[in-house]
Amino acid sequence: MGSLKSEEALESNCTNPLDPDEFRRQGHMIIDFLADYYKTIEDHPSNASTAGILGEILCSGFGVVGFSWVSSPAATELESLVMEWLGEMLKLPRPFLFSGGGGGVIHGNTCEAIICTLAAARDKVLREIGEENITKLVVYCSDQTHCSFKKAAQVVGINAQNIRAINTTKVTEFGMCPSSLKQAIARDIKEGLVPLFNAHKWLLTGLDCCCLWVKDSAALRQALSSQAECLRNKPAESKKDDRFEVVCKRNFALVCFRISPSALGKQVLSTGYLSGDASIDNDNIKDGHTVEEPVTTTANINDVNKRLLEEINGTGRVFMTHAVVGGVYAIRFAVGATLVQERHVRFAWKLVQGHADAILRDRP
Repeated sequence: MGSLKSEEALESNCTNPLDPDEFRRQGHMIIDFLADYYKTIEDHPSNASTAGILGEILCSGFGVVGFSWVSSPAATELESLVMEWLGEMLKLPRPFLFSGGGGGVIHGNTCEAIICTLAAARDKVLREIGEENITKLVVYCSDQTHCSFKKAAQVVGINAQNIRAINTTKVTEFGMCPSSLKQAIARDIKEGLVPLFNAHKWLLTGLDCCCLWVKDSAALRQALSSQAECLRNKPAESKKDDRFEVVCKRNFALVCFRISPSALGKQVLSTGYLSGDASIDNDNIKDGHTVEEPVTTTANINDVNKRLLEEINGTGRVFMTHAVVGGVYAIRFAVGATLVQERHVRFAWKLVQGHADAILRDRP
């Protein structure tokens, strides 16, 4: 493919509707639009940073064909380099880095990453016990684990009845209890089953960017490498084309990664995003507010919280989600955007207070 010159584009029947000068002009218009958008960001919320947005624009502009090292050496090498220094920034153990025999790859989302690790663990175990025993494989998670884990387990062939969700309690702060996990594993082994074991907002990039590091890259390579003839070449044979992904195309979202730390700085990524005073403790956020009519039963609490969430989101001023933790319907409020300030958090809390008081006053 040759370079495009303005006069050639105008004189030819090129299907590209933009010559370089017009492309530049419209590109500047897009940047101006985004800059104006960020001036009114409170009316149009966004989670991505300006650096992440520029990375997305570059990804689209490059039009990378990331099937293999041969088709795009730059994407392949850049991904390895970025994952290496990002792993070092996170202070990962050396065995999880390329320099220590492990390695990392960028996935489109967390579910893809889980599918890959489960597929590698599944194949590794089945090579030992035989593929006919796949129905004996069992996996473990906590009852607070994201639903993508159960979905990924079913995708790789794990029987839905063999997905163990270990109950968590307030005593363990709803984290996995080692003794409960050990007991579940022991029961499954006794029954003849075979236990199977197997990053986005922090870097302020788009959703299609998830980092995965593994200690045993060979297991992933065996499970996911393609043997297609069109992908056979010397770089592939030399393991430059290590594929740890479900998709064949290399995710070039790493450009967003490369830009975000450079533009925002390691210190910003390491310390958090709240502009201004990021320290808002419980005493400050309560502001002395008390509920005059406390709700005493779990059923009543759940009903009140459901209605409260509907009313809060109905205002269009903030958006919250929910979770059920220990049987209690809880409202979730995530603070993670780069332009969030303390006043925004306080505003959200006062909004919750106001609607909660109104709901409790209306109760019979």
